[in-house]
Amino acid sequence: MRSSKRFNKAGLAAIFAVAVLALAVLSAGCVNTDTPSGTTGTISVAGSTTVLPVAQAVAEVYMKNHANADIQISGGGSGVGVTTISSGTADIGMLSRDLKSSEKEGHNFKEYIIGRDGIAIIAHPSNSVSALTLAQVKDIYQGKITNWKEVGGSDTTIVLVGRDSASGTREFFTEFVLNKEDAAKTMQELNSNGAVQQSVAQTPGAIGYVSLEYVDNTVKAFPIDGVKPSVATVIDGTYTINRPLLMITDGEPTGLAKSYLDFILSAEGQKILSDNGFVPVSGSSTSTGDVSGTISLAGSTTVLPVAQAVAEVYMKNHANADIQISGGGSGVGVTTVSSGTADIGMLSRDLKSSEKEGHNFKEYIIGRDGIAIIAHPSNSVSALTLAQVKDIYQGKITNWKEVGGSDTTIVLVGRDSASGTREFFTEFVLNKEDAAKTMQELNSNGAVQQSVAQTPGAIGYVSLEYVDNTVKAFTIDGVKPSVATVIDGTYTINRPLLMITDGEPTGLAKSYLDFILSAEGQKILSDNGFVPVA
Repeated sequence: MRSSKRFNKAGLAAIFAVAVLALAVLSAGCVNTDTPSGTTGTISVAGSTTVLPVAQAVAEVYMKNHANADIQISGGGSGVGVTTISSGTADIGMLSRDLKSSEKEGHNFKEYIIGRDGIAIIAHPSNSVSALTLAQVKDIYQGKITNWKEVGGSDTTIVLVGRDSASGTREFFTEFVLNKEDAAKTMQELNSNGAVQQSVAQTPGAIGYVSLEYVDNTVKAFPIDGVKPSVATVIDGTYTINRPLLMITDGEPTGLAKSYLDFILSAEGQKILSDNGFVPVSGSSTSTGDVSGTISLAGSTTVLPVAQAVAEVYMKNHANADIQISGGGSGVGVTTVSSGTADIGMLSRDLKSSEKEGHNFKEYIIGRDGIAIIAHPSNSVSALTLAQVKDIYQGKITNWKEVGGSDTTIVLVGRDSASGTREFFTEFVLNKEDAAKTMQELNSNGAVQQSVAQTPGAIGYVSLEYVDNTVKAFTIDGVKPSVATVIDGTYTINRPLLMITDGEPTGLAKSYLDFILSAEGQKILSDNGFVPVA
């Protein structure tokens, strides 16, 4: 690691000191990285050269604490991160850009935003130009401005330095700065941030773009539209050339891959990320400015109670903020954000490819949740297999005596078609097959819980949060549903809880999402019976 080439470490440490201490306390209780089966073996991580240094730094600490773990990391660019995961030659892909819709086809990619990064526009230290506008940067890279004297500098030809076609940094730069238009053909295409930095440092007329991590005293970074690139200005949103840093898996991660991802999202992992000049996604609840206005959230009735609990605490600390929350199901979460009638959508399932078309959805995994299979407390059956649950819901088993219970007809209780819980249940438990037509379709977890509690022969499925002494939860395949068994992966009927926005969130929406992913927000989530991600 190049510890001498880190951007504003002291400033960052000050900003996040309180957050890291708070998050460390929480993480000690809710993140399990010491499960023997999850911390041995070998995994490979490949992709973005922006993410690579921090992935290596995190891996070094992880392997120091887990002697039987071997984490192999290589670069190649964000495109390589996607292709190696798609082909199965890597376990985790690293990206410094969003996944494209075309890349997601035929895969079940799980995306983890591990941090954020600003892109600095850099030049040789001797360059006399002190600042640029975003429009000037675009014109320079498209060959419309070719000499530094055209922007107030010396009479020196501009040398364009950029990244190769596999680079996520280049893709983001092309999309955000060049408005998806091509750069001039004279641009040098280099294969890493370090190569761009070195070239610019050695070429008086050069201009380049690199991750904030690579800004040091060998280059100068331009203020853009009057704002200096820094961790602080990325956090408060005033420096707009910034993007998410992702890690992806094809399907739910397990074993060492899951444990490594949990660690990078933990307090210690996020501290390493911040020490490397990036912006953590798990931070303090402290506002970075005057937060005011009104936002609306809509969607999943599973997520709704914890969203409300988080909003109450947030609004108590921000008197000028108004957060309005309503349910309706995960489908409503998607449609309201798509139509612009809600600022944040709540889902208890993954987004579908068809829902993403025509939108620039940003997905935030705020936690995980187990789905409990419940019955009336008087039911004498204590355990079921996943196969039995499937047969019950498809009408192949219709009486409790067929699974060791009393001679009582089974009453099927489930969710309506807008429910993310139902979609997950249909996909995971029923293998994407239909439930029997006799199933009652109710519009919330609470309604299912209440119906089952009042009906001796009933069976239902609800979020773990809704399991109390009015119902009994079955052990499934020998494992009791609980937060602990969701964390260690032994209880397999679990799913992500998402919040989504259409485009990058700003203002109050961004601040609320930052808070729910902070130590305090994740504590509220765990107090409500869900599994924190940080």
